Amino acid sequence: MFPLLDGSNYPSWRKKLVMALTIADIDHAIETPRPMLPVLAAQDTPAAAAAAAADNPARQMSYDLEKAKWERSNKKCLMVIKGTIIPTTRDAIPECESATEYLQKIKDQFTGSTKAYAGALIKKFANAEYDVSGIREYIMKMSHMAGQLKTYEMEQKEDFVIHHILNSLPKHYKKIYIQTSLSRRTTTLRAKGSATFSKARALCMCCGKKGYHTKNCVDFLKWLNKSKIPFEEDPAKRGKKH
Repeated sequence: MFPLLDGSNYPSWRKKLVMALTIADIDHAIETPRPMLPVLAAQDTPAAAAAAAADNPARQMSYDLEKAKWERSNKKCLMVIKGTIIPTTRDAIPECESATEYLQKIKDQFTGSTKAYAGALIKKFANAEYDVSGIREYIMKMSHMAGQLKTYEMEQKEDFVIHHILNSLPKHYKKIYIQTSLSRRTTTLRAKGSATFSKARALCMCCGKKGYHTKNCVDFLKWLNKSKIPFEEDPAKRGKKH
């Protein structure tokens, strides 16, 4: 499977990208320079200039054909390259007109200046605002950016990440999030409180120890077994069997 560039796998991504472009036969734009418009050299002699002028229609046609071929390849290469980069990483890479320039920008980001990329990434994370892509997608994108910062030893604390994402949401989403969060915390606290209270009340009538009831006491169970008395989990149900 073709790997997506996430900032930590540049060497393997570049190798497989070039291979894919070559196999698809659309690598012309990254193998050949952008075609130049044919012009007469200033140092040409009058005779050479006259000959070039006579040959100009053929040269112009050759240029037009090469230009069209190169531009088609360049467009396809850019589409493939951008499609194999995760959105948060792609957004931190400057736009370029040619695939060759774009690949060079990527190389500079991940091999020559890691700090520059990390700086651009944290700036993007800090200035991020909710878009119309959907709340789930936005939160996932922000979480992924936070994960990338960890790769560059710029890890942000989880509480800060959550707080920052919450602050970047529209007001109506903030209200829903806060209500849901409070509801979950209240439920959790009630459950913990109930469990703590139940545990505190527990007292074994056999050994006198706290923390568990008599029915869970090892000594009590041993005594029942030794006395050949059948164990009943709920003594209150004795005599109610039909």
